[in-house]
Amino acid sequence: MLRYWIMVVGYFSLGLYVIWFARGAYRSPDKYIVRWQQILPQKSWAWRLVRGWAAFCVWAGLLILVSGIREITPLHFYVGVKSLAITLGIITVVTPFLLPKRMPPAPINPRNAKPRSVKSKELVAIRLKEFRAKQDELRRRRKLKF
Repeated sequence: MLRYWIMVVGYFSLGLYVIWFARGAYRSPDKYIVRWQQILPQKSWAWRLVRGWAAFCVWAGLLILVSGIREITPLHFYVGVKSLAITLGIITVVTPFLLPKRMPPAPINPRNAKPRSVKSKELVAIRLKEFRAKQDELRRRRKLKF
C-alpha cells in the first residue's frame, strides 16, 4: 500500500513540476532561451517554437497528473480506446486554460545582453586566454617544423 501512495505522489509531483516549468517558459520565452537554449537566436520563430513546446509540455504534465488521479479513483479499472479518447479529450480541452495570458516583452538584443554574473565574465575571459595560448603554441610548433 505504501508503494502505491509513493507512486501517486510521484505522479503528482512530476506533473506539477512539468506544468510549472512549462508555464514559465510559455510566459517569457526570452528568459527561457537565454537561460536554457543559448543556441537559439533571439528571433520571433524561436519564440513561437519555445511557446509551442511549452504548450505541449503543459499537455504532457496534465497527462501525468490525470494518470495519478486515475490511480486514486476507480477509473483505473476502465481500460480501452474509449477511456483513452475521453482522457485525452479532457486534457486537450483543459490545456489552453492553464496557459498564461500575458504576452512576453520585446526580444533582447544579444549585443546589449549582459552576462548573468561576474563569474561568467571571468570564466569567459579565462577560456579566451586558454584558447589564445593554445593557438600561439600551435603557431610556434608550425614554425619549428618548417
